[in-house]
Amino acid sequence: MPAAVRAQSSENLLVPPVLPPGFASTESQGVADRARPEWQALGIRLGAFTLRPQIGMAGGATSNAFQLRNNETSSAIVTGTTQVDLLSGWSRHFLSVRGTAQVDKFVGNSPRDTTIWALNAAGRYDIHSTLQVAASADVARDNESRFSGEAVNANFAVSPFLREAATIRTSYRPGRLGVQISANYQHLHFMPVRFQDGSTGDQSIRDRTVTQVTVEGTYAKVPGVAFFVQGTASRTRFDIVDPLRVLGGDSDGVRVLGGMNLELAGFATGTIGVGWSRRDYADPRLSTNSGLSVEGRVALLPEDRTTVTLGARRQLSDANPTSGPFWDTRLSVGVDREVRRNIIVGLTGSYGRQRYLDVGSAPTTNRSALLTGTYLVSRRLEVRSSLIYRGSRSRATAGLDESRGSLGLTFKL
Repeated sequence: MPAAVRAQSSENLLVPPVLPPGFASTESQGVADRARPEWQALGIRLGAFTLRPQIGMAGGATSNAFQLRNNETSSAIVTGTTQVDLLSGWSRHFLSVRGTAQVDKFVGNSPRDTTIWALNAAGRYDIHSTLQVAASADVARDNESRFSGEAVNANFAVSPFLREAATIRTSYRPGRLGVQISANYQHLHFMPVRFQDGSTGDQSIRDRTVTQVTVEGTYAKVPGVAFFVQGTASRTRFDIVDPLRVLGGDSDGVRVLGGMNLELAGFATGTIGVGWSRRDYADPRLSTNSGLSVEGRVALLPEDRTTVTLGARRQLSDANPTSGPFWDTRLSVGVDREVRRNIIVGLTGSYGRQRYLDVGSAPTTNRSALLTGTYLVSRRLEVRSSLIYRGSRSRATAGLDESRGSLGLTFKL
């Protein structure tokens, strides 16, 4: 089962690390990400492109199908997935197209049934060995997680949304120095929610457009370590101006981060950034808010078959109609282990806390634990399993908990 989706346009590190040619090393790839050519499907050759289709089926169960704080309902789940990748094989430049879809059927609880899909296209044009231009565009229908601060606190079964996004990025890397400029557009359209009794409710008040421009400079002083400074300007505009909104609405923000990118072969890889963010709100009830901003993810390789991943984030997230904007702090730790070359297991735990700018709103904490297993039977067949627990707590409301497990097969060409 895929991880929970957060329908939030946050100020992530949009620009990937700028590294001089030959800087990155495949030896630093984590257990879950490294290539396994002997188990990879060959795909279908179409001239200069390779088509990689796959289809999957899974069965599972959940302890809280409607993700309610009271009157929990358990349910069996049948899941069908499909994914198609089209990848170029050129010596220069790159182009990829990916389409995915997933259907979840909750046995005996059809109001909870969901269908999600995504279509993405990404390309890179190599103008020179030191100058590249990359662009991507995607459109996706997904479902918002109840285990996040962004979700509206209502007795709904599913909160679907449509995301349209586009990014263009140019990078210049003459030796140890690097500069990247990125522009990103994202529109979020929240569809009507479905309640447990089958009725629906409008949430178009949450529709918004977010634009961002990011500039990053990097200096690789020594092999394996590159220092960077990054600045981001963002603009959030809600489609509907509603005077009944609790707090928040349109806003403009800036964030400055400084840190380092690590590519230490056989030891660690990742990005650590610390800085300051500031956001100005059009709502006169909210003053300008600023504070410490953190973005980090580091994968440690204590030995060849084990990866330990540490993550941290602190950011100011956009408003929703019921609670207003909030500071979102998240910590995570994960361990991936390659039991055998074709058997990978993983365990991840995370903690999050949302502190709302409205002093009348109680903070919310979220916890999760995820256990996964992958068995590569052959080039064409995989067995995947997962077991996840998620919980949300707030002094103002009853606790929200869900445990879910699944076991499935994936067939690839």
